[in-house]
Amino acid sequence: MKFGQLGIAVMGPSFRIIAYVITCIHPRFPVLPIIFVVAGFGNGLEDGGWNAWVGNMENANELLGFLHGAYGLGATVSPLIATAMVTKGHLAWYNFYYLMVKAQLNPVQICPQTDITYRLGSQHSNSSSASPPFATRQELCTVPRIPKRTPQQETPATRKRSKTQSPGCVPSSSSVTWA
Repeated sequence: MKFGQLGIAVMGPSFRIIAYVITCIHPRFPVLPIIFVVAGFGNGLEDGGWNAWVGNMENANELLGFLHGAYGLGATVSPLIATAMVTKGHLAWYNFYYLMVKAQLNPVQICPQTDITYRLGSQHSNSSSASPPFATRQELCTVPRIPKRTPQQETPATRKRSKTQSPGCVPSSSSVTWA
């Protein structure tokens, strides 16, 4: 079976959602180690996917350092939040997993739409079927130009905003690229 990047991006959070929802109903302790194997499988899928994706980029060592640093930051801050919820908020231990379920729903909701948008954009921007090197970076760094307002739609605030341009932005014919 071939799931691709979208499959990994949906399956990883889905396994964690399953584990966290079961944890939210606070089962007996023997169930928890078993269910966290499912969460760990989801973590492993996404970790491998992110490492493979970032490892193929330019300056991969630096980017992987940032990726693993963000993972370490989350692993450090997450128990502090859970502890504060239990001690200061006087909540039950399993309430933290309600936040975790919500955090895992965002990628599952966003990834399919992002993948479809990326694939449609890539089909229109590339005449060949093979993607050029660093096509992802080009797609991530290209922002579609916002259509100009007609004089009837302009207000003093929008007129002022349209005259100023952000410093890293270089206009091109079809899009705005960030320098």
